[in-house]
Order: sequence, then C-alpha cells, then structure tokens
Amino acid sequence: MAAKRVALVTGAAGGLGTAISTGLAKAGFRLALFDRAPLSPGYPAFDLPASEWTAEAVDVADFRAVRDAVGRIGDGLGEPAVLVNAAGLGPPFVDPAIFERPVDLATVDADRWRRLFDVNVAGAFHAARAVAGPMIARGGGRIVNVTTNLDSMLRPGVASYGASKAALEALSAAWAAELDGTGVTVNVVIPGGPADTPMVPDLPGLDRASLVPAAAMAPPVAWLCSAAADAVTGRRLVASGWVDPPAGAAAGTVGDPIGWPQLAGTDRTVPMAGGFERPVPASDS
Repeated sequence: MAAKRVALVTGAAGGLGTAISTGLAKAGFRLALFDRAPLSPGYPAFDLPASEWTAEAVDVADFRAVRDAVGRIGDGLGEPAVLVNAAGLGPPFVDPAIFERPVDLATVDADRWRRLFDVNVAGAFHAARAVAGPMIARGGGRIVNVTTNLDSMLRPGVASYGASKAALEALSAAWAAELDGTGVTVNVVIPGGPADTPMVPDLPGLDRASLVPAAAMAPPVAWLCSAAADAVTGRRLVASGWVDPPAGAAAGTVGDPIGWPQLAGTDRTVPMAGGFERPVPASDS
C-alpha cells in the first residue's frame, strides 16, 4: 500500500487551521502542524495514530525556523505534498477593541502593523518557499492560502489586516502563474464572511450562530488536495455553501479566478514592460 501523503498546515493550533487539519486527516493525509502557540487541551481533534502526525512550535515569520522545520518533516513523516497557509493574525492583534474602536493610519501601532504583515504575508511566503522546490522536483504538489473577501480587504479601520490578505491574494495569483506546468497548484480558500473563531471576539449584538463555522473550510480545502483538482490552479473558493464540483468539471468553472484578473489593464494606458502581459481567460471574461 502506498504511503499516505503529508499535508503541512500552519496556524494549526486553533480556529480555521484546526478545522482544516481535521478535514485533511479524514481525507487520508498524514499531518505536520505548525503553530507558534501550543496545542490546545484535547488536541488533536482528529483520529490519527501518533506515527502519522507531528506538531512543532514554529514562528512562521522566521524563514530559517520554517525551512528547518520543513526539513525535519521530510526526515520524519515525509516531504509535504500539501501546504495550507492558515496561520494569521487578525484585526484584534492590532487592538483588542478594533471592531468597536477602529484604528486608523494616525493611531495604528507601527510594531504591531509590521508583525501582522510578518505573519500573514511573509509567513505564507516562508512556508511556500520552503516546500515549492521539492514539490517541483517531485512533479506536483498543492499550495492553498487562506485570504479573505474583498470587502474586508478594503475596510477602513482594520486596514492592516485587509491589506495583508490583499497582499497574499496577489502573491497567490502570481505563484499560480509562475508554477503553471510544474504540477504544483496554488489556490485560495476564504470562509465567505466572518468565521466563528477567536479572531472574531464577542461583540454586543453579535449572534455567533450567524458566523461561518470554522468546519466549513475543511471540504473545499480537502477537495483541492484531491485528484479531482489536479488541473485546478489560480482559483479562489468560498467555503460557505461549498459543494464539491461534479466529476470532470472544467477547471475554469471551479470558484473564481484569484485576484480579480478581469480588471487587468483597465487602469493603464501603455503596455506592460518585459512581456508580462496576463490575458484574462475566456471563461472569466
């Protein structure tokens, strides 16, 4: 029997990362779990023998720490066939009361702004950089990044969080194009609204039952990591209301393109330099 593939999930100690890890375990993956925080009591939330999962305390903002930890995974469980970048700091990291008292450009703490980008953007880059080469050498792999909806990217008062996710969205679109033809796919999954995680604090009048369950992230991520999604890259999937596409569905019909490429060229009057034109796929026009 072939060995199970290994999935690396960052931010796995809680929230979306825990839900995604649980879904991948059910889908038959071994798990390598990274998080700066210790695993919560009662973890793991999945049913795997100890020989099929490992957890490490890793600060994804530290490239060398990430690179070395990925090396240890390869020596133990095996090289990751899947990377899910779920690690992230939310708006409350900037200010615990940010949803009630938005933080603007004149008041945001510069150190916290930088740390949020170090985790949300650089952290995803560090993990992707560490796994991409081996994935290409093996002829395939999956990279899945967790971003957010456009409204959140542009929302005033929480601009540091929104801008970090917009940056990861742009990176995801570029990585998908850069890795096209290597067998390594890059896709994005978003909850589809505020998710029921500690990132969304209890607020006056908030009905948590109205939030997207963290578990909703598991099915689309697991599908992207299945053989059915071998040709799917450069797409963004919305977890809320997700239904697996029918067998044989064309890749261009799954979700939507990352980064809103239909806007490409609408804000310039001269051609891009260096041949970096990116035509909009016919199915997305």
